[in-house]
Amino acid sequence: TEYAEALGTGTKLAVIICDRDHCVAAAGITKKEALERRITPDLEDIIEGRRNVTYTPEQTHFALEGVERKICAAVPIITAGDVCGAVVLLESDGIKSVDDAEVKLLSVAAAFLGKQIEE
Repeated sequence: TEYAEALGTGTKLAVIICDRDHCVAAAGITKKEALERRITPDLEDIIEGRRNVTYTPEQTHFALEGVERKICAAVPIITAGDVCGAVVLLESDGIKSVDDAEVKLLSVAAAFLGKQIEE
């Protein structure tokens, strides 16, 4: 949760951290709206594909079932060679896209969380 809050403060976007099934941490979005929600097939594909993604505002991909905030960017969390979740930036407060610096922040967050899970 603290890492999600730090990312949210730095990016001004909603941040969620998910395992392979549910949202486990959130910032910039109400906890009631996000926590324990199942991830969508869109986010499952990103996680299983082990790829970083960035979407334009015109693209419609959602991260959580029942939450109408589009994915701006998502990076899988990989630990010991296995994918175990993702760090995701969602549109918020009129911000609907990300730049390279924000994607880099997500990559660092995913790498850090992957290392923490290994230990």
